[in-house]
Amino acid sequence: MTNPTKNATRRATRSAWLVLAAALGVVLLPAAAQACPVCFSGNGEANRAAFLITTAFLTSLPLVMIGGVVWWFRRRFVQMERERVELAAARGDLRPVSLRSVA
Repeated sequence: MTNPTKNATRRATRSAWLVLAAALGVVLLPAAAQACPVCFSGNGEANRAAFLITTAFLTSLPLVMIGGVVWWFRRRFVQMERERVELAAARGDLRPVSLRSVA
């Protein structure tokens, strides 16, 4: 039978060595990071503008998506609250309900 503690220690040690090797590779071989011919071939103003526009787009995209979901949930909540008020009015339930606090 194998010892689970010994296996976990062995995996952790192997992972630590892999992380160390990757870190050393990044530190000792910085030129390898510039291997992409697309990223570093054009140093002109058009290339710089394209990178800035893409960065702005990718930065704002998650914020717009989250904002859209929040907006949709709020709109749906208001719609369901109005339907609830209309249903209560149709049933003759006269409890005071204010849509002003919802809308």
